[in-house]
Amino acid sequence: MELVIPFKMSCSDQRLKELAKEIDDQKNQLANSINQLDTQLAQTKNSYMKVLGAEELINIQLQEHAAKEATSEVVPEDSGD
Repeated sequence: MELVIPFKMSCSDQRLKELAKEIDDQKNQLANSINQLDTQLAQTKNSYMKVLGAEELINIQLQEHAAKEATSEVVPEDSGD
């Protein structure tokens, strides 16, 4: 999107109105783009937080599994020979 800035100060009334409309259209397009990007960023942040939470849960489960494995190792009994 290209910003239109008049360099001539002596424009006709009609041309000034056209430029004002073009600038207003550009302003609206940019505002819409900002809103869409804000929404996209919020959704991406939300997804990222979910992934971090899932990662944390997996790490906890891995630690619990490793602790369980360590305590449940079979210790050979003394045969009394």
